[in-house]
Amino acid sequence: MSSPTPFASSVPPEAAESRFVLRGLDGLRAIAVTAVIVYHLWPGALPGGLVGVDLFFVISGYLITALLLKEAAFTDRMRLPQFWMRRLRRLVPAMVLCVVVCTSLALLVGGDVLVEMPRQVFGALTYTSNWTNIAAGNDYFAQTNPELYTNFWSLALEEQFYLAWPVILVVTCMLVSTWRRRRVVPMVLGVGSIVAMLVWNAVEGSTTRGYYGLDTHAFGLMLGAVLALAIPWSMYPPRPGVKVWALDRGFRPGLNIVRILVGWLSLLLLPFLCLTLNEANPSLLAPWGLLAASILGIGCIQALLPDVRGTGAEGLRRLLSLAPLAWLGKRSYGIYLWHWPLMALAHYGAPEVPGHLRNLGVLFVTVVIAAVSYRWLEQPVRRLGFGGALARLGGAVTRAGRPRWIAVGSVSLGLLAVGGTVVACLHAPQQTQAESVVAEGESALSSSPTPSASPSETASGPQPYHPTPGGQDVTMIGDSVTLASAEALQDKLPGISIDAAVSRNVSEGIDLARQRSEDGTLGRVVVISLSTNAAMTSHDVDQLVKIAESGEVREVVLVTGQAPPTLDWVSTSNNTIREATGANDKLVLADWAKASDGKRDLLVSDGVHPQAAGQDLYATTVADAVDHAKQNLEKATAGLSESQNAQQSAAPGP
Repeated sequence: MSSPTPFASSVPPEAAESRFVLRGLDGLRAIAVTAVIVYHLWPGALPGGLVGVDLFFVISGYLITALLLKEAAFTDRMRLPQFWMRRLRRLVPAMVLCVVVCTSLALLVGGDVLVEMPRQVFGALTYTSNWTNIAAGNDYFAQTNPELYTNFWSLALEEQFYLAWPVILVVTCMLVSTWRRRRVVPMVLGVGSIVAMLVWNAVEGSTTRGYYGLDTHAFGLMLGAVLALAIPWSMYPPRPGVKVWALDRGFRPGLNIVRILVGWLSLLLLPFLCLTLNEANPSLLAPWGLLAASILGIGCIQALLPDVRGTGAEGLRRLLSLAPLAWLGKRSYGIYLWHWPLMALAHYGAPEVPGHLRNLGVLFVTVVIAAVSYRWLEQPVRRLGFGGALARLGGAVTRAGRPRWIAVGSVSLGLLAVGGTVVACLHAPQQTQAESVVAEGESALSSSPTPSASPSETASGPQPYHPTPGGQDVTMIGDSVTLASAEALQDKLPGISIDAAVSRNVSEGIDLARQRSEDGTLGRVVVISLSTNAAMTSHDVDQLVKIAESGEVREVVLVTGQAPPTLDWVSTSNNTIREATGANDKLVLADWAKASDGKRDLLVSDGVHPQAAGQDLYATTVADAVDHAKQNLEKATAGLSESQNAQQSAAPGP
């Protein structure tokens, strides 16, 4: 009697349903891709929709592992070269088409969309986008200057999983004798991945490295693998009516009901998670929100799996197999692939088109292209292989009639797109327009003489204020918008003290103002321009007022921010600033947002940073507000000199 193979499970191949198809997975894919698309196009409608990517990871982790186990059960081996070739046939054609077409379109659009295009194309074509993004400091959550292939990070992560995990799985099955112990391997890897994400987030102070890395974001994939190893026969269950004693004796109807209820509950909780999570709290989102989505994905998938009695969540299977969901799910790869590059092209190429209308156009074109790609490219290569698909195309080119011209046109357009991709990479700029204007501002600020510090607070208490010309006694604390406009500010307000930094937020600015006040280097007029990186709250304003009231009498100028609607915290800051300046005479409004509204030509492509004409208007807006603040300050301190003289006269002599 022969000994069992390392891949043997409770269901022998002769008793298994070899052509079994797991119903419902396409519906889950449709839900995942819909969540991601809505999050990217309308982030306010589904702020946590990015967890759809983690749902994809769970599906991939389960399905790849389960299919490898099925192959091993029927053939006594896992043919990894053939597995990898199947993956390449499934993924590469659509990816290459997307890259060459979108890069060529980017060449036509020009400008910021071409920045660092060689790195982006290399990362996309080699499935290393996650690591090249990490090396370049690309932030997935950046919305003002989206890179063309940012979304390819998840495709790269999955492809790296496809390369590494089958090898680990084969070694595990060879070295570990029982299925129970084999599950421990992906469990340990998953826990290690969560810990690694936590460590990187703590070390870097941001989620970028943890979010992009395979080592830090593999827990969803590993959870799917755990499920597949927990039920190694799930993709080849017993045929109807066939009794498998080892499984049948362990069947518990009560547990099956619980399994079905968990599936429904998980499906209902997924939209709730998408609505409640958001990137404003990255420590909650990564990893705990992503892990929660992965667990809910497991909850859904396990309810779809077969059991030995043929029962299960049939209602859930039917729901997730509805025709629209199944259609979207089958094309989810193409939809995910194309939507972000098309969105980025529209962002740079049609900034004047209203956002909702532009996004609807992107959605429509994405679905159409994904459907065409699935029908005429992905499926033929999947069925015929690369050689067979090329032979079929060659036959169409040489055959007379209408198909020939379609084939010739397709080949010609393909060659043109490849050429456009090469040219785009050769002529790609190294900096965005925003980075360029900020760098110019930094240069202007560093080359100008540092203004003398404001006089320290005197022992005799607050002093009357006599207006000084230009920017004397003015301290401006700002972010990259201020930095970009530094030269214009110095022209409008000679002698102004500017302290600006990229990505500075409100709390950092308040701490800096407080420190300068304590050091005696804070001007009598304090300009705060920090609306674009975080929402300014009424509490923040109160803190600034307290600083203005400490020691010398001061006026605070608050500058509103200009930004596209996707940066919704900017409008929140602007509302807070306008309300506060209308209610407190120590606060003065510099309404840059109102001054620049509807004047898109004043801004660079990100819709936030001003170019030359915009910088001049920004500086004029601030200078007018500073003049108003100085007048207020003179009026507020007019009686201080007489009061102090009277107090000195009344004091007893020596």
